[in-house]
Amino acid sequence: MMLGNGSKRLYDYDMRSQLTTQGELNASNVPIVTQIDSYDAVGNRMTRSVNGTVATWSYDDLYRLTGQVKPGQARGKAGK
Repeated sequence: MMLGNGSKRLYDYDMRSQLTTQGELNASNVPIVTQIDSYDAVGNRMTRSVNGTVATWSYDDLYRLTGQVKPGQARGKAGK
């Protein structure tokens, strides 16, 4: 997708139609931002990397969110 300022947005999806890669290039095709998501077998997001900085999610055996760690944040339990 071309934006008004000449930059481009790029999107890539997996076979489940989940967004796996999102990027933006400036008018000279130099990357401005790159986001990469990974998912487990049931479709829960496990990681998100934005320009190399990674956030993680964890789930219990019933696929309920049990934890999330964002960049610069100490490990903790969901809802705490």
